[in-house]
Amino acid sequence: MGASTKANIHLILYGARGRSPDLMLKDCENHKIVFQQGAEDIFSVTCSYVGQLNKIQIGHDSEGKARSVIYSVIINFEVYTTFSRHA
Repeated sequence: MGASTKANIHLILYGARGRSPDLMLKDCENHKIVFQQGAEDIFSVTCSYVGQLNKIQIGHDSEGKARSVIYSVIINFEVYTTFSRHA
């Protein structure tokens, strides 16, 4: 199927109100083997509101063949937000 990785991949969201903690990309919603070449992997992450998104930092723990895999996969990254306001 192509190259995958055993590296632990994470991202950090930077916004007008701060940054998220490291958000691990685990528990893929649509594949058991993640980061296959040409595949679209779907992950859900949750964090506090960081404001208008300015930057996304992607990292890994250097295990496996992570670098060449990450950047070809993240091209179609989308952010969905849910807001809840407490009185």
